[in-house]
Amino acid sequence: MMASRRMSAASRSIVEGLAARRKQGIDSLRTIPRNRRICTTDVNGTGRVAGKPSGRKGKGSRKASPSTGIGNCDGLSRTKQTQPGRDAKVGAAAVPSPPSGTLGSAALASALSFRIGLGSVAAAPTSSIWAPLAQLSRSIDTGTFTLAAVDLGTNSFHLVVVRVYPDTNRLEVLDEAKELVQLGSGMVDGVITAEAQLRAVQAFTRICKIAENHGALSNVRAVATSALREAVNQHDVVAKLEAATGVPVEVIAGTEEARLVYLGVLQAIPLGNNRSVTIDIGGGSTEFILGSPGGKIKFATSLKLGHIPLSEMLLDKEGNLQSGKVEDTRRFIRLQLIQSGLLECITSGNYDVAVGSSGTIEAVADLIATRRDTWAKQKSKEEASQSTSSSGGKGEGEKKSKRKQKGVQKLQSTNWSTGTLQESSSFTSEELDKVVEELLRAEGRDQRKSLGCSEKRIDVIVGGAVLLQQIFDCLVMQSMSASPYALREGIVVDFLARILPGFEPSLDVRRSSVINMARRFSPADTEKRFTSALHTARLLRMVYDGMHAACESHPSSIGCKALGHIQQRYWELMEAAAVLHNVGKFINHDGHHKHGLYLVRNSELLLGYSTLEVEIIALLVRYHRKRTPTPSSSAIKVLPGDLPETICVMLALLRVCVGLERCNNQTVEKISVQMDGDTCVLVCSPKKDRIGQPMDISLNLWTARQELEYLDKALGFRTSILDHSEATMSV
Repeated sequence: MMASRRMSAASRSIVEGLAARRKQGIDSLRTIPRNRRICTTDVNGTGRVAGKPSGRKGKGSRKASPSTGIGNCDGLSRTKQTQPGRDAKVGAAAVPSPPSGTLGSAALASALSFRIGLGSVAAAPTSSIWAPLAQLSRSIDTGTFTLAAVDLGTNSFHLVVVRVYPDTNRLEVLDEAKELVQLGSGMVDGVITAEAQLRAVQAFTRICKIAENHGALSNVRAVATSALREAVNQHDVVAKLEAATGVPVEVIAGTEEARLVYLGVLQAIPLGNNRSVTIDIGGGSTEFILGSPGGKIKFATSLKLGHIPLSEMLLDKEGNLQSGKVEDTRRFIRLQLIQSGLLECITSGNYDVAVGSSGTIEAVADLIATRRDTWAKQKSKEEASQSTSSSGGKGEGEKKSKRKQKGVQKLQSTNWSTGTLQESSSFTSEELDKVVEELLRAEGRDQRKSLGCSEKRIDVIVGGAVLLQQIFDCLVMQSMSASPYALREGIVVDFLARILPGFEPSLDVRRSSVINMARRFSPADTEKRFTSALHTARLLRMVYDGMHAACESHPSSIGCKALGHIQQRYWELMEAAAVLHNVGKFINHDGHHKHGLYLVRNSELLLGYSTLEVEIIALLVRYHRKRTPTPSSSAIKVLPGDLPETICVMLALLRVCVGLERCNNQTVEKISVQMDGDTCVLVCSPKKDRIGQPMDISLNLWTARQELEYLDKALGFRTSILDHSEATMSV
């Protein structure tokens, strides 16, 4: 993703800043080894680096990496980024009153705060976007509508078009687009070049055309970030973009960008009650958000550290690493992180989960996932070599090592982490160090491409990876998960919060995405199918809870030991499969279990689940009917650890509950579990009709009983299913 390689103002300021620091006597930082403890917040006992320079005066210079911050952290630098004549659209001007037909002031304030604890940092929309908002708010009552969000970033422009279902708060992605623009590339003295402006206008025009094709042109919210925020010619560029498309462009502050990023991440990563730190590395700035349980922002800040100027400093015009620039760049990044006060706000003890978002971190995560296979092979060869050396030649040890290596390769080809449910887009600090070392060791673009780098990020990934590594070091981070959602998705959610009174996105991302997928493949005229699937999940919960409760009195039972393998995380997957087991009927009733497997694997509608978790759900949907698999079945045996046995237990329980809802009319209302040793009885109570008589559940019971042989084999129980009346007579 590189265009002109001229040194930008941002890059030149890095060099000037380093020169100034040498004059100020901070050159001693050269002697600090790169490790996990270099970024202490008290370098000289005061919490600041000694001799903080003012920077060189003169044309093209600026203070190093000023930041903006919001929240409760007193240590955070709060230098205003607003510059005269630049941030009029996001400055202190009063929020315009909405026109007639839109939300009132009280409702608007509530919607803008979006219930995430930001208070005064709610979005401040400009008057230019009230017209489409007013039109859209008046059309909501007519049913579904489409809207589009555009992220006009420093490196790329991103579009997402969604259809909104106001009655259920469900969103359906209709289209996505990404255009490489590199708006911030080649900036000199804060001026966006004519070439970059032309690329921006052409890309924005194409993006708006896509939105128009979906009927969303009047409902586009376009947000510009770091490049335009810092540009001296901001107004000229914005005017050209708006004149070419008729779509208003908002230039937002860094803290507002951080808020919207966090809003987007919450829709993809199940943060739950965890304390989190979210990091979004962009082309011209990096946002940091410290989140508390419940999706509230404790504080947020934006630093002028972007992968474009850092990559321009590290690489020459041909994309080769410049001699001596790596340590200079690392030192510069560390200084900015220390001087901003960020390290006083984010410590290893005040967050539980680290999340990264946007293209740079996603690219790093993808590269690490690609390299894992190579690293595993290298490790296996080293182990085999050591085994051969210790045994004095080839022997049984080498054969076992080769068999192990083959098994590891087969498992890794599915992109799963051995024995865990780790998200494939997660990575550790050690893996990050490995990939940064390989990127810096690579000679030129061709070698970086051979590592697995995307063609479009073959240069900018270098600066982004080095920046991320320094963030890991300074914040003492051990691991990170990459979010597929970021700013543009946050724009969508914030847009809806403005126009839909009472709109509240779910913080339980996993469950809401399962419900949305089930609804997506259950047309309005087949609502009964969706309701039946939910009831199947309720029956499954009754059976699961009942068996666990009964096992407290029979802990040594063979069946209870097998049931004990289904931990809470597996229960969630089993519940998801119960809700989704009918989605394949959207394609065709015949073979709908196989169609369901395909949809779950490939729809990308399930959010917050790892690759392995999605595969487990897909297999449960696939085998909820017809052929019964065993732990040695080809599709099951490749699962890591004890999952082959566990998934068969999960399938057996699911198949029984699907049978109990055979008639799709929720006639089995309640299930109780009775256990005596290795004998288990499921007692089913029917729902009563309008005159109070028990409804007929004989077909449901017959269907479920056909699955008992498989259940008994999986659990080791002798299981029977009785109608409540039959159980009463037997007593």
